[in-house]
Amino acid sequence: MIQRDDPKDAVLLSLIIKPGATTLNLGPYERNCKAHWVTPDDPIPDDFSFQLFPDDLDRLEFYIEDAMARVPLLGSSHHVVSL
Repeated sequence: MIQRDDPKDAVLLSLIIKPGATTLNLGPYERNCKAHWVTPDDPIPDDFSFQLFPDDLDRLEFYIEDAMARVPLLGSSHHVVSL
């Protein structure tokens, strides 16, 4: 977990936490996020609709841990449904 003992170690992050019927959905706004389809050499696939990108939890781990430190209820869940 992220330690917050020293104020100079604080991290400024933007997060959205949206309540569902029985869930809390976390959406971090990533710094230096990976852009997709920004060059003609990498076009949007013709069949890309209603799809998700592959999971990349290693990339999001920092944001998830920070969110759990800010909102402990996020870390007490017994089931992770989706991110």
